[in-house]
Amino acid sequence: MGQLNWYNIYQKEDLEEIDNQIKNLAASVKTEIKTNSADTGERDELLKEAGEQIIKNGKASIGMIQRIFRIGFNRAARIMDQLAEVGLVSDEEGTKPRRILMSAQEFENIFSQSSAKKPIGIEEIEKRKREEDERVKKEKELEQLRNEYRNLFNKYTSAIPKGDLKKLESLNGVFVWTNSAFEREQVVGKFVESYSPYAARFILTGEFTPGLTRFNGVPQILIPVVIDARKTIAAFNWVLMEANDRIQKFLSARARNLEEYNQKIERVYAIANDRKPEKLPHIVVIIDEASTLLDSINSDENADMSRLQRLILNGRTVGIHTIFFSSYSSNTIFDRKTRDLLQEYTTRDLLMLFEEHQKDEVTLQDIDRMSDHGIDFEKYIAELLSKIGYTDVKLTTATGDFGADIIASKDGMKYAFQCKCYSQPVGIGAVQEVFSGRMYYGCDVAAVITNNEFTDDAAKLAHATGVLLWNRKALIQMMNSVKK
Repeated sequence: MGQLNWYNIYQKEDLEEIDNQIKNLAASVKTEIKTNSADTGERDELLKEAGEQIIKNGKASIGMIQRIFRIGFNRAARIMDQLAEVGLVSDEEGTKPRRILMSAQEFENIFSQSSAKKPIGIEEIEKRKREEDERVKKEKELEQLRNEYRNLFNKYTSAIPKGDLKKLESLNGVFVWTNSAFEREQVVGKFVESYSPYAARFILTGEFTPGLTRFNGVPQILIPVVIDARKTIAAFNWVLMEANDRIQKFLSARARNLEEYNQKIERVYAIANDRKPEKLPHIVVIIDEASTLLDSINSDENADMSRLQRLILNGRTVGIHTIFFSSYSSNTIFDRKTRDLLQEYTTRDLLMLFEEHQKDEVTLQDIDRMSDHGIDFEKYIAELLSKIGYTDVKLTTATGDFGADIIASKDGMKYAFQCKCYSQPVGIGAVQEVFSGRMYYGCDVAAVITNNEFTDDAAKLAHATGVLLWNRKALIQMMNSVKK
């Protein structure tokens, strides 16, 4: 089978390198801003008033200075540094609030002694100008790096595979009777190359199929391929603990299964804008010889068949899927209770499952038949947008659309899309809906996508409101760009 085709363009290392450059340059720019904001001999004209407000309110806060005088953060921070230099407030101490060190009279005495400002010479002015020019130059470099990162990320995310998770979810307790190492490698390869590492991670045992070790290093592989039979039971016990841990997370989030949990994680993050919890990927455990695992379970005092049975039963719920290969028939190695839980496949069945997905190409005729099932068209457009470089593509159907079916981002702009799969031209209502959706979701751009055309009234309103209209011709162009 050779190296995975898509893996040749895997760009994670490049992304990490650019990300580090961005962090270093951003830190440099931040340091220069802080340095340039420090007092260079000229007191800010608001210094005295700011000090008086701090004494009056009994609180030394940069935010308070910003609010009272309606100035930016950098200037407010500079004023606070100058107040520390004259002794009104203490120096910055990590996250602790600054202490007020003077009375109102003591602070007044500082300004009564001398109200003159230190003059700025030509050399100082030229120095400040050079520093400002250098800072602006670095900020431009920083923005170029960020654009490069975004472009590379879009290329990377459009290159990684996006297999059908519904097909994966249906595979729980799969048993494949075969003694062919080549067939086992074929199936594993098809699984791995069909899913991105964000969607599915794999645990493989390879004691009887040493060729599986070539998958080590591929990002979908959760741990190195287990080739020592004594470590197989350790991997199995870890999977059981992971299943229990996921159930606890689902209970805390009030989610019924993996899909619902991940949807709630996205929704809470979108509302709270807080630190984003990690979405959980599916885990696929592929045992290259089931009899070895069963021998290990029977010889381990902490393991028993009932735990394996529970894992198979809860597989779809927790998103952990087990696939057993064996040179022996299921009747030979499994008891009847476990055997009743298994799904028996041939290697050809599994391969055809994924071949069917890869050959499945949506045509315009297929899209036109979606007219009575709007959600199908929305899902197709969401997938299409992901393939042509849009990121953070989300369907709004889970939370109520409020005028937009899809929210996505590209080139630093946030888009609201209304999808209309109609057998007749789309009217003015769709333009009104997506215009309000743009406002509701805080988007920069609103667009309506259809498999048909637009009425004249819809075109006029779109022109007046700045809504983009993508008709059948535009849809065809999007579809063709994916095929190239």
